[in-house]
Amino acid sequence: MKRYGRLPTAITVDGGPEFHSVYFEQLLALYRVRKHQRPAAEPRFGSPQERLFGSMQTEFLYHLLGNTQATQQPRQMTKATDPYHQAVWTLPALVERVQQWADEEYDTIRHPALAMTPREAYDLSMKQDGERTHKHIEYDDVFLKATFPTTRKGTAKVEPGVGVRMNYLDYWCEAMRDPTVEGKQVKVRYDPFDVSIGYARIDGRWRECITPYTEFAGCSERELQLLTEELRKRNRLQYGREQIELTQKQLATFRRDNTTVEAILSQQRHDRETKAALKVLEGGRSHKSADVRSHGTSGEQTPDGAHSKRQQHESDAETPAQKPAGGHDKLLVFRRIQLGGKNNGH
Repeated sequence: MKRYGRLPTAITVDGGPEFHSVYFEQLLALYRVRKHQRPAAEPRFGSPQERLFGSMQTEFLYHLLGNTQATQQPRQMTKATDPYHQAVWTLPALVERVQQWADEEYDTIRHPALAMTPREAYDLSMKQDGERTHKHIEYDDVFLKATFPTTRKGTAKVEPGVGVRMNYLDYWCEAMRDPTVEGKQVKVRYDPFDVSIGYARIDGRWRECITPYTEFAGCSERELQLLTEELRKRNRLQYGREQIELTQKQLATFRRDNTTVEAILSQQRHDRETKAALKVLEGGRSHKSADVRSHGTSGEQTPDGAHSKRQQHESDAETPAQKPAGGHDKLLVFRRIQLGGKNNGH
């Protein structure tokens, strides 16, 4: 969509739960895209896409460091070939590389069924059938708002001085000060990757709304669900009630208390990934040598104790080492031992 500015007239999906979502079907209906449900246990209906996945694996994924081909024969796998110790690709970097492979490499390779490259086939179809500019869809704010999820009801009531409520959180914008808007039901949506931002349809426009609690900045929808479940468990253990009404203040306090722990865990995971990548890139160096190398290249100052030890080590390295005793010296030592034994005997 972002590259070509258009959606297909029909899309075939499998039995995954994400394709049975109401939001997904609403988006397809909005842009008049037909949805074809693939029958269960019938893989031949998805053979073109499965063939594309197979080509991506053999031509691209199997050549990346950390691929899981060695796990197919675990008895022949060693510690050096274990993909777990060679995983260096992060998800953002992998997504960028897969997109580059699909757009620049696979799209320019001659396809046996087409007798041309996929890009040439696309350009030829545009010339023969026309570009159909009336089917063009702008990748703008309107399209992005259409992809955002909403509540079960789809609308929310504008409470005076409070705003609209979505998923335990209140959202407010300046357009809600209008007395003609108060008390009305408006369409609402929210950002699934940052629940601190919501949108309300007021006067034919999507208005950006924010929540008064800054603790929810950067909180995803999934994280909010986990916080809600954990807080319900704690309330149930504390008060002995199955249904406990949650407030956004309780959720904000609970997330603020866990912010420090989450930051530490995130940093530790980042450090482990960095050390694993450095170990592989440096030819399998040990952790100790990698740490010494990183400290040596960093701009941080060394503590006094460590600095003195390093100076002592350098001074020891500069002093010439003692020469090993030659054969003549060994004979003199042995002669002294014999003379000492004879004197003790007398």
